Amino acid sequence: MYDYRGPVAAAVVTAKLGGARAGWQPLATQLAAAVAAAPPDVDAVTWVTTADRRRRARGLDHARVLAETVAFRLGLPALATVAAVDRGRAPDRFVARRRLPGSNLLLVDDVLTTGTTAVRVAGVLQAAGAGALHLAVLARAGSHPLVGAPGPDGSVRDAAG
Repeated sequence: MYDYRGPVAAAVVTAKLGGARAGWQPLATQLAAAVAAAPPDVDAVTWVTTADRRRRARGLDHARVLAETVAFRLGLPALATVAAVDRGRAPDRFVARRRLPGSNLLLVDDVLTTGTTAVRVAGVLQAAGAGALHLAVLARAGSHPLVGAPGPDGSVRDAAG
């Protein structure tokens, strides 16, 4: 949706790390409007969750705020499908919270940098039985292989999903 630089990067960093929790709702509303303009064919919305330690420090799971706003706008349920296990300096490990047989999902995150986290979470969702996965992000940093790449169902991903 947005390039992750300038005022967008400042807003996300301030909201994410500076404790400006009120900043997430306006950002979520913008993302929801962009997704609703070309809604994917999905059964539910989920998010790249934040590990408990960081969620407690920030006061909320920011990706959950984004996903719940998108889900509300689309008239779909928002499901907590993965848990993040904090491994200190190593990347979080994600585990499925439920089986998802054949569920087509919209995965929401705040910033897509390399795509590694989104790919890891998508792998967990697919191992839990999810069907087609679509990705929506508030901002993306640079170019990466997820943009323009065909998904398993042949659909082409763009920066918003």
